[in-house]
Amino acid sequence: DAITFSDVIGGGATGALGQLTSSGGSTILNGDVTATGVNLGNPVTLTTDVTFTAVASTFGGTVNADATPRNLVVTGTLTLNGGVVNTNGGNQTYGGAITLGVNTTMTGHNFSFGGAIDSATATARSFQMVNTGDVILPTGGIGLVLIIVRVLLLAGRI
Repeated sequence: DAITFSDVIGGGATGALGQLTSSGGSTILNGDVTATGVNLGNPVTLTTDVTFTAVASTFGGTVNADATPRNLVVTGTLTLNGGVVNTNGGNQTYGGAITLGVNTTMTGHNFSFGGAIDSATATARSFQMVNTGDVILPTGGIGLVLIIVRVLLLAGRI
C-alpha cells in the first residue's frame, strides 16, 4: 500500500520533524519535507516539486516523478540505495555530499551538486546522469575518496 502525504511535512510554525521514516509499500509526496533526518526505505513518487530540508536523507528505493517534470532539491547529505532518481525533465539540486549504495542513474534537466559524490563503501559504483540541460559538477569531485568506476553523462552540457 502507498503512504500519501498530501501537504508539506514539518516546517512552518511547528518546526522540523525529528525523523521521517517510511518502509514497505511506497511513498507519495505532495509537498516539501523538513526534518532532522529522512529515511525513505521504499519507492517514492513526487507529485509536485519537492525540497528535502534535512541534515541527512536516505532514499532506499527509487525516486520518480509522476508524468509531469518535477524539481527535486536536497539540502543536506544524501545516501542513494534505490538506483534511480528520475524527475521526468525536472531539475535536481543537491546541497551536500552524495553516497551511492548501488549503481545509480539520475534522469532530469539541469543538475547541480554542492558536495562530493562517492561510493558508500569500497565497492565500485557506476554513476550515470541523463540530462537535457546543464550540469554543475560537485565541488568535492566524483569518486575521489571511494571508487566510482564509471561516470556517464548523456546529452546536456557540463
